[in-house]
Amino acid sequence: MSSTDENFDREELERLRQSEARYRLLAESASDLIIQYDAEGVIQYASPSAVVFGYRPEELVGRKIFDFGHPDDNEARRNRLRATRDGVEPRGGIENERRLRHGDGSWVWTQGNPTVLRDADGRVTGVVTILRNVTERRALEEEVTARRAEAAEAVAARAELLANVSHEIRTPLTAVVGFAGLLAKMADLPDRARTYADRIGRSGEALAAIVTNVLDHSRVEAGQVQLRPAIIDVTDLIEDAVAVVQDKARGKGLALDIRIAPGTPRRLLVDDGRLRQVILNLLTNAVKFTPAGGVTAEVGYDAGEARLLVRVRDTGIGIAPEAVGQLFKRFSQVGRRDDRGLGGVGLGLAISKGLVELMGGEIGVESVEGQGSTFWFAVPAPAATGENTPRPEEDAAPALTPLRLLLVDDARPNRELIMALLGPFNIRITEAADGAAAVDAALREPFDVVLMDLQMPGMDGMAAAREIRKAAAPNQRTPILAVSASVLPSDVEACHAAGMNDHIAKPIDARELVGKIARWTTAEAHQPA
Repeated sequence: MSSTDENFDREELERLRQSEARYRLLAESASDLIIQYDAEGVIQYASPSAVVFGYRPEELVGRKIFDFGHPDDNEARRNRLRATRDGVEPRGGIENERRLRHGDGSWVWTQGNPTVLRDADGRVTGVVTILRNVTERRALEEEVTARRAEAAEAVAARAELLANVSHEIRTPLTAVVGFAGLLAKMADLPDRARTYADRIGRSGEALAAIVTNVLDHSRVEAGQVQLRPAIIDVTDLIEDAVAVVQDKARGKGLALDIRIAPGTPRRLLVDDGRLRQVILNLLTNAVKFTPAGGVTAEVGYDAGEARLLVRVRDTGIGIAPEAVGQLFKRFSQVGRRDDRGLGGVGLGLAISKGLVELMGGEIGVESVEGQGSTFWFAVPAPAATGENTPRPEEDAAPALTPLRLLLVDDARPNRELIMALLGPFNIRITEAADGAAAVDAALREPFDVVLMDLQMPGMDGMAAAREIRKAAAPNQRTPILAVSASVLPSDVEACHAAGMNDHIAKPIDARELVGKIARWTTAEAHQPA
């Protein structure tokens, strides 16, 4: 051997020695546990950091890794080791988290990052892995998971509570609002009594609006609102919305104006109901907070971006600059303390913001305290090029032919109200106080339409509808309309799933009731449910 070869061997040995020294220093200095075990799982080396897990290195060497593993994890360890011997590369990181018995007997979670060792022929001889204590991280993750589950349960409980509260409030409101309206229309009623009846009706409607706002806000927050774009007449929509607040404005001596900018398409593709809801919220607020002067609804259109622009201007009390940022938050009312008598629960603007953003738009406000405010929003609304779609049947002047109607409701006042609302029409009404009685009546004689309450003792409305649909005759295809204080989208979907054709919300709107009966008692409506 030449001197050159001898020098090369010495240098190579020195490099190997230095490399080994560096790796040993790293292993002995690391806070994570480094262990090496053979193909059978027998530990051959453990770094000094074993003390972190309550052991001295010599207490681990010579024993199998399964001696320190949790019984529930050891089968996975054995499967992993067998796969490694068969040539499958082991996975590290989160997928390789197992429990390890601490020296004090407790269990700690470790995350392993293994590397396979092979001999010169490529055969697996063992594994080197770095075990990191991830107990604290796992505990935090479990806490976050538990809190998320608690939050989800709280949201579900709140939704159920809101649905129950809504139902319980809407049910008596049906009688309050309905009978107050009938009373106010009596020809021989004294003026003072008519005034009282009108006030009862308006108060009931206000309470119903509050319940609706709370439910709507819950739906928007939960992402349960679905858009249903349709071709609408924007002029009609604005005029209808202004007409709703006309009486309140007139009672305060306010002027109400509509201004539609030239070039605004008359027909637009947009969600009619949600657009109307936002405009009404802004108009209602404007009238409420304007003691004198007037309110103007302005409509424009950005053809370049195909967006509808709506502004509601008022000459009201205005908003302080520091309060503007609170306007669109839930339960927020930023008026002065002496303005709180104007009412409301502070959800209208929060709902409006949620709906506008759901439609892909934006909403804002410009205001000067003591001089008035301008609330505005812009939403995508492509101009409609085809024929206008017909307005819903219940919005048209209804006309009812002679009918046989089955009326199902466990609350007698509700049945009396519906009979009174349908009194002017040629309708023969059969009453049923629960679902079982409704099924019996439906099996005895044919009806042209069934009005079905949902929540009733014994057999509920949906169970009754399913029974009627299963029967061979005589009302298997008769339209069944739910009339219920259960108004959540899930409630309406459940009605359709039970075989019902439509849904009428309580408190009952007489025009909607008559309109939907007229719609579903046409010849075309008698199709299989």
